[in-house]
Amino acid sequence: MRTANLKKKQEEEDEEEEEEEEEEEEEEQQFLSWTAGGGHTLVSHFPLLSRDFPVIHMLKMFRQFLVCRRQISSSVRRQLENKVPQNQKIFQEANGMPVHLKGGVGDTVLYRATMGLTVLGTACVIYELLKAAVPQKKD
Repeated sequence: MRTANLKKKQEEEDEEEEEEEEEEEEEEQQFLSWTAGGGHTLVSHFPLLSRDFPVIHMLKMFRQFLVCRRQISSSVRRQLENKVPQNQKIFQEANGMPVHLKGGVGDTVLYRATMGLTVLGTACVIYELLKAAVPQKKD
């Protein structure tokens, strides 16, 4: 049953990936047709570009951008795993621990460090108040 769900998820991801690639190809084709037809040039829309700037170079840069974006978006999605159900089990256990400590050792260390700094800060404030309240002796 689990393998069937995994296969189904993989097929859905592959379909989504194919749709994204098709959309990117359509965007690229629209860009190419925009630059090639109708008398439009990059110089007319971007006056900072000189008349000598090759349009082909710009198209190569745009294609490279699309390839990089495609590789980044497709590779990350496969590496992530949904850990929400595991975390829900951990945090919903009725073991008498407060929620802010159920995360493990890291949460305990963070909690104790926060409490220690709070006590230290409170002691410093009280010391400064007492020091300000007591008049200093004049020599």
